[in-house]
Amino acid sequence: MNKHTLSRGNLRLLELFDIFLVFLKIGVMSFGSGTSEVMFEMIVEKQKWLSIDEFQDQMAIAGMLPGPFHINLAIACGYKYAGFHGSIVGALGFVLPGFLFAVLLALSIRSDFVVNFLSTHLNIISGILLAVAGLLLSIILKLGRQVVGNLYLWAFVILLSLMIVLFKVSLVLVLLLSGVTVMVVSGMGDNKKGHNKC
Repeated sequence: MNKHTLSRGNLRLLELFDIFLVFLKIGVMSFGSGTSEVMFEMIVEKQKWLSIDEFQDQMAIAGMLPGPFHINLAIACGYKYAGFHGSIVGALGFVLPGFLFAVLLALSIRSDFVVNFLSTHLNIISGILLAVAGLLLSIILKLGRQVVGNLYLWAFVILLSLMIVLFKVSLVLVLLLSGVTVMVVSGMGDNKKGHNKC
């Protein structure tokens, strides 16, 4: 049976199942950190469900909403691609691996073997963190090349990063400041172009 012989309802179920599987895979692949980068790779680069601009918009929305950022991002991306049901299925698929892993870890942490293994093999964790750092850097550069077009914007990005890392400024405040600043600067640029045409 192919897609042409399926009813609209069955096609919808297949689409939602695909969303669930993709977000399930994202949940499995993003243990530790690098979740945004894994989502970007899966949703934008592989599945091509969202464009880079659309993904960035969803990241901004997820950052402003209360609650865990990456769950918000899964909900926002699922909604953008497939509406309300897509947001629910995406969130469930994303959360399920972490939930199951946490339950298994809670059950096994009482084992002396697990405790001894983790305490004597800390290098494994360090290696995973290095790989995650490399993944984060590669995705940041990919997104940066698409959005940041000149040295002034790169300087602005660095300034915002310093505000978050060194001065512990709220991420929501930084997002709002960034959005307003770029809007004002873009408006000034548009006004200059209009005056030049006159």
